[in-house]
Amino acid sequence: MLALYRSGRQAEALESYRQGRTLLMDELGLQPGEDLRRLEQAVLTEDPSLRLVPTAGTHLRDTEPVPGESAADPGPDAAADEDARTPARAAVPRQLPVDTADFVGHQQLVAEVEGVLTDTSRVRAPGIVVVTGRSGIGKSTFAARVAHRLAESHFPDGQLYCQLRGGRADPVDPREILGRFLRALGLPGPAIPDSLEERGEIYRSMLAARRILVVLDDAVGEEQIFPLLPGGHSCGVLVTTRARLTALPGAHRVTLDILDEQGSLELIGNVVGAERVGGEPEAARALAAAVGGLPLALRIIAARLAARPHWPLASMVQRLADERRRLDELTHGEMTVRASLALTYDGLAERDRTLLRLLSLTKGSTFPSWIGGALLDVPDAYPYPSDLLESLVDVQMLDVAGVDATGELRYGFHDIIRLFARDRLAVESDDTERRAATRRVGGAWLALVGEAQRRVFGTRYIDGPAVRWNPPADHVGTVLGRPWNGSTPNSRTSA
Repeated sequence: MLALYRSGRQAEALESYRQGRTLLMDELGLQPGEDLRRLEQAVLTEDPSLRLVPTAGTHLRDTEPVPGESAADPGPDAAADEDARTPARAAVPRQLPVDTADFVGHQQLVAEVEGVLTDTSRVRAPGIVVVTGRSGIGKSTFAARVAHRLAESHFPDGQLYCQLRGGRADPVDPREILGRFLRALGLPGPAIPDSLEERGEIYRSMLAARRILVVLDDAVGEEQIFPLLPGGHSCGVLVTTRARLTALPGAHRVTLDILDEQGSLELIGNVVGAERVGGEPEAARALAAAVGGLPLALRIIAARLAARPHWPLASMVQRLADERRRLDELTHGEMTVRASLALTYDGLAERDRTLLRLLSLTKGSTFPSWIGGALLDVPDAYPYPSDLLESLVDVQMLDVAGVDATGELRYGFHDIIRLFARDRLAVESDDTERRAATRRVGGAWLALVGEAQRRVFGTRYIDGPAVRWNPPADHVGTVLGRPWNGSTPNSRTSA
């Protein structure tokens, strides 16, 4: 191993160790001794103590012993060429995707994430940042911007990047990702072991003494990320995901939100030109409002307008006015809002997809937690009514809009996601399913009003043939604890 390494053949030195370990295990049932393990670690990390480069007035035999070599070892022939005894320089990967020149917004979050990744007070663990947000919010663009800003100044030994395809049915296996990373770090293919565990060991060893930034884009869950985490504090990890990952130890989480009006106008102006935006300020504001400040949708609108400089901004406002065609208009080249949302939608369980579609039937800006059970006709399937909706919140397809006067959560849609859900409803649901779901929700409201009347007046005034759907009893007790939501019935403030 030592001779191979000093000849600049690091991969073959490691392969020699693997063969020796396999032989020991197969023939004797023993692990390699401490000296061999120390030498393997030194080869992996390119420990300077392994180099045998004489200085003026120093004989080769006078150099200090290295792991696995006694002081009496004569070492290679002193007359050999010096370059043959010095290991080849480690590969420096530069895998980051292109930075977006017209990036806007989130300046405070950019500074926050940079602070975490460059924090020198960490003793052992790497800096880990998890960036979450709904589809089309710009997570990948945000990560690329931060990574490029830190690449040379704080992670000069390289940057590793992989698209993990978390929103698809076939996310990338961590074993495959480790193989890519090890090759990028300079380990030849034949030296890369087969098992996930061995690849992880070599990966962590190769990163132990280096300052490398690892960018993991669109992760599906913690189990996909754990094998890809460096072991040392000199590295940083930047993860983007649609899911709310909370099980990564020591990770700092940031959530990207939609752009405000100023940021939306700046993004449009960066693409089509500030003059066009300044010439039609009302139309520009209407465009931002029509897509709810969603960066992907704004970029598509701006790209379409840039491709057609003869179009006034007001013409695009007219195109987006019809909600039934709005998603069709939000397409330009490979950028498609419908396709972006479909990545998350297709990864949902069947019940969650059905619920998302049926929730688009609601007309109000927000809705109560029990409505999920009514739409699916499962009043007692979960301990709490909100449990059905929380799985959609976890993947950013539904928002928590606030808490009502009783302490119950209320939920709502981003306008674009509501349109997407209606689009899927029209394609994947029939009229019978939609009518039945609507009747159950109406029946639930009637049941609540009737129970409120009984508690206040002692009788139910609303009657009729409509079928009632009863929300969970505990929830009814909470909501109707104070039916008038006031100190006396005379306040006439309905709950």
